[in-house]
Amino acid sequence: MQVYAQKLPAEQKKSVYAPSGIKIDGKPTEWNNKFEAYDKATQLYYILSNDDGNLYLTIQATDAHTIEKALAGGVSFTIKEKNRKSEPLVITYPLVGDAMRSDIVRRINQMGDNKYNAAIVNSEFNVAAKEIAVKNFANIPDTLISVYNETGIKAAGGFDDQKSFTYELKIPFGVLGQKINIDEIAFEVKLSGVKVSGNRKVVTGVRMGSDAPPPNEGNTLDMYNATYFSGSYTMAKK
Repeated sequence: MQVYAQKLPAEQKKSVYAPSGIKIDGKPTEWNNKFEAYDKATQLYYILSNDDGNLYLTIQATDAHTIEKALAGGVSFTIKEKNRKSEPLVITYPLVGDAMRSDIVRRINQMGDNKYNAAIVNSEFNVAAKEIAVKNFANIPDTLISVYNETGIKAAGGFDDQKSFTYELKIPFGVLGQKINIDEIAFEVKLSGVKVSGNRKVVTGVRMGSDAPPPNEGNTLDMYNATYFSGSYTMAKK
């Protein structure tokens, strides 16, 4: 079952206490595939939630163009203390190489006798997306860490039978150290898209306004332009 953008606000309006036993497995099972908001710039459904010890981000992309963009440059989740000039903490996942990304996107777009097979796509994704990039955390060097790391940060992605891609992230409050007051945070979710190398010049950093039309699936330029949304979130109390 898929959600519909016209039924959701552009920004999450409320705090959400995460379900008991939430799993970071690339499946929106705990949410019954229901999200709190839909951002038109990135074409992402999302929900931010927390429990007494962790912050969670769950997003979903339902079209091949957005999925390819997420795989090309990763999804960067930035948090900092609201109303204070503090160093932002950044986590980027998934990190998928060009060749593996091309294979996954090709499988998503398979038609006719070569039907889409979610199990095969998930198997390839799990091989490709083994690392998480972290930046500015108090007790973690700026580096790539394994998805099986010992910090408590967890990230996972998965494809369902409808070709939707779900991304889940868990950040323990303990890894934030004294960097921010966790009661209320400012956040940003960004799709960086394809990275440009050499002498090729592409206009980057585009933020589509809330009244702008969504990116066209055939718009190659959009694949090279960063799109993002931002907001604030107050931790829910049980």
